[in-house]
Amino acid sequence: MCGHKCFGARVIPRVFLSLLFLVSSINFMMHFADMTKTVSAGLTPVGLSGLAVLATLLAIAFQLIGGLLLISGCKTSLGAWMLVIFLTLATLMYHTKWTGAGGTMQMLAFLENIAVIGGLLHYATCPCKECREHCQGSCQSNCCGKKEETKTA
Repeated sequence: MCGHKCFGARVIPRVFLSLLFLVSSINFMMHFADMTKTVSAGLTPVGLSGLAVLATLLAIAFQLIGGLLLISGCKTSLGAWMLVIFLTLATLMYHTKWTGAGGTMQMLAFLENIAVIGGLLHYATCPCKECREHCQGSCQSNCCGKKEETKTA
């Protein structure tokens, strides 16, 4: 049984990770034009700057939906994978230039994002036996997404 023993180990970190992406998605929406310019700059080196609006909309969707799934405990693995995909792409697009002015800050941002990806993978892969069993079903919020069975005496 998962129950209360997972609250501190699984629920609280899940909420903290989710908040990062939920707040970011709101920021993306509030500053859509500026974010689209930033996304365009990241897509320019690969010749895809024309897809900036679509990419910005996808970034918002992945952060918002992934964050909501993760924080709710419903389809936690799917939400975590959405956030891993978003963060991996963002990290590779914006935090790989470690030389010159700001190089150290870019390297630190890269490492911070890698650490967050590591935390998300904990939920994406649902590592413990109890949670694997719980993750097979419905969207009730406990440690990773399945309603616990009630036992009768």
